[in-house]
Amino acid sequence: MEIIQERLEREFALTLVTTAPTVAYRVVQTDGTTVVIDSPAKLPAAGKVERVEEPYIRATIHLPAEFLGNVMALCQERRGEQKELRFLGEARAMVTYELPLGEIVHDFYDKLKSMTRGYALDGLRVRRFPPVGAREARPAHQR
Repeated sequence: MEIIQERLEREFALTLVTTAPTVAYRVVQTDGTTVVIDSPAKLPAAGKVERVEEPYIRATIHLPAEFLGNVMALCQERRGEQKELRFLGEARAMVTYELPLGEIVHDFYDKLKSMTRGYALDGLRVRRFPPVGAREARPAHQR
């Protein structure tokens, strides 16, 4: 990131301020209203919160089959839930995971590209907003 910032500042005479990416969470309050927050400081008082919902994305990753184990481990480390696995011939695979957006915004893509030597292709889209902690609260046989 610093290299890109330096180049933009040098070549275009820009002054840039870089910030970490944030994820917006939905907060359903006890009075039925919903607010979207992008910072823990904006969280309503605990007595006013019925539930907090976090965005999940569906990631479809196409990759050489030799890297499949590492990619699956990365997705599982990030609280991912595998939805589909298909082999597209002997040497290629496609795996689909649902992952919390907050788990992938920082370095997921970089790790994915480095562990697959740049070969993995992915498509990401926001799928749902389950309550925070809902996945962990379900019995293991329902996950």
